[in-house]
Amino acid sequence: MVGDDARFRQRFAPVAKLPSPRTKLVYLYLHVADGATVEELHEALGIQYLELYSALRVLRERSIVRNERSIYRCRVHEGGNSSPLDGRFSRMQ
Repeated sequence: MVGDDARFRQRFAPVAKLPSPRTKLVYLYLHVADGATVEELHEALGIQYLELYSALRVLRERSIVRNERSIYRCRVHEGGNSSPLDGRFSRMQ
């Protein structure tokens, strides 16, 4: 079990190191939705635009998300890279 715990911490380290709960929420939404516009994030999460832009700036600076034609997407969806969350949500549905 100790090895499983270490693997779990390693997989979720990028998410755990995000600076705020809102930034984590934005990341999780983008991951599950496979991308969204700022307007969609605002509607779905109820976060004010200034806070959304701040969270997205942090995620872009850390190369976690990219902005393509006003749609923000997690970089983990590019090229089949694995994510700390891959497979987690599909089991919940």
